Amino acid sequence: MKLLLAINSLETGGAETFFCHLARGLAEAGHTVYYWQLFYVVRNPTYESILAHPNIIPFSPPINHVKLLVDNTSFLKKWWTKFRLNRFIRRHEIQLVNTHLFETDYFASQYLNLPQVVSMHGSYEMYLNNLAIFDQDCIYRDYPINQLINHVFSKANYIITAAQKNELAFSGALKIPDNSKVYYGRPASPKVNDSTSIQRIGMLARGIESKGWRHVLMAYNELVLDYPKLELVLGYTPSDFMNELKIEFQHLEGIQWREHVLDPMGFFSEIDVCVFPTQYPAESLPNVVIESLACHVPVLTTNIGEIETMISSDEGLAGHCLSHSLNSADLLAGIVGQLRAWLVNPDEYVQVKRCCKPAFSKFDLEQSTSNYERIFNAVIDRHA
Repeated sequence: MKLLLAINSLETGGAETFFCHLARGLAEAGHTVYYWQLFYVVRNPTYESILAHPNIIPFSPPINHVKLLVDNTSFLKKWWTKFRLNRFIRRHEIQLVNTHLFETDYFASQYLNLPQVVSMHGSYEMYLNNLAIFDQDCIYRDYPINQLINHVFSKANYIITAAQKNELAFSGALKIPDNSKVYYGRPASPKVNDSTSIQRIGMLARGIESKGWRHVLMAYNELVLDYPKLELVLGYTPSDFMNELKIEFQHLEGIQWREHVLDPMGFFSEIDVCVFPTQYPAESLPNVVIESLACHVPVLTTNIGEIETMISSDEGLAGHCLSHSLNSADLLAGIVGQLRAWLVNPDEYVQVKRCCKPAFSKFDLEQSTSNYERIFNAVIDRHA
């Protein structure tokens, strides 16, 4: 197959990480994969290394095509730009577009003459649940969110969800396309953590408040009084919020602040437990949980999105889940209490650690890629 995978951009995030792994999996299966950063290009060394394969090709139509179609230009100019963009696509003999993130989904449904498979990641329910975020962040904010969703669903040939909460977008839709759930996939990690007790606590996420950074730092502040050799490793994308936290907690020793972690598997293999107390409203299937499990590192997290299912296995939970609806004080108490339990009883820590490998098995990249291939082939055959 000749496929076009499209996404807003390749800024660091869970959707973006899976996008790159999927492109790689499809390329290794013998398909030609064009990848398109639709709205602006981000140079991300981690993602570039994943996309470094002879079957993966950047897709670069003239940049003004997208700008003219998004801007409030005349009907005639938009019609001509759409014609030129689709002519450019036909020259590449692309058979299907797989879109990731809401804005790209809408753009493709409005302007591309291709069979479309939409991969949902969490932005639909985030916008539906918080119109203030929609009004602030979405480039199509001038239109009602339900109108935009109905347009996408009326044009899409298939919807792939990653978590049950993605289906919230179906509740008010006039038409629901054929759909199924496919978990994110990633390769198994060659780097694993083999510790039998907790010496290093770690967290890796975007540098935004709702991921739970302050709770992790406050928990460490309490625990280090009883466990002075305990270390905390934080990997994050730079932000004003993280700069403020560095100042607020500068009195604490034993903390490593790491901006722009380029090797997440190396990061997780260095820590003994991942603490991820996220209350981020768009959380569905966070990649950091998958990466932590791949490195045999238990996860102390919340039950938002699909996380509790993610860390589950036939052998038990590969970590512990707290309610994402807890108030700040109770969430902090839960983090401290569970970490203290594992520190006091290393056997209990080892027991949850043994569950990481079987819990990760559901995120096998070959299995995920195979499911995507089956859906793509069915849509292409039906469209033909």
